[in-house]
Amino acid sequence: MNVSAIRHVACHEQYKLLQPVANTTQAHHNCTVNKTRHVQIMNQATRFINKQGINKLMEYEQLLERARKNMPKEVFERQRFEIPKLTGHLEGNKTILTNFIQIATTLRRPPEHLLKYALKELATPGEIKNERVIIGSKVPASRINEKIRQYANEFVLCPKCGKPDTDILKEADFAIMKCSACGTRTHVKSKI
Repeated sequence: MNVSAIRHVACHEQYKLLQPVANTTQAHHNCTVNKTRHVQIMNQATRFINKQGINKLMEYEQLLERARKNMPKEVFERQRFEIPKLTGHLEGNKTILTNFIQIATTLRRPPEHLLKYALKELATPGEIKNERVIIGSKVPASRINEKIRQYANEFVLCPKCGKPDTDILKEADFAIMKCSACGTRTHVKSKI
């Protein structure tokens, strides 16, 4: 980035300080058209800033750093969404899942919807009884966890921002996933 571009960016940033000073609003917005007026505004900005005790216009990197300091910390943190691991045991020819309801709550989806998807994908019968899920065959926890991850990718995580803050809405005959974080609306491809 050349020096004039840096000064131009600095001028735009420092222009906020100049608003109370003589009618520079219209002239500043036309600075790309009228370069001599732009130089006059920059000189006026420098004089105004020097009166305020600031010795020079900020450079681009300083402006960028100041903007980053003023942003909330959440913008820079990338939270990873973790699905709880499935816990359960085998009883004879059946698989008993004890925290399936908790997983559905974490995903913010009805347990019946998640169970219907998992049973369809595993091609096995099952039901919810007394806060537990009973699957009618022996199924390894790793396969069930894999199906829950697939469910999350298909019905929970936003395809644009990757956050789990979504809701499934019915519009006519279509299911639409709406993201609360970024506002994206996408059609849900699978039907259950």
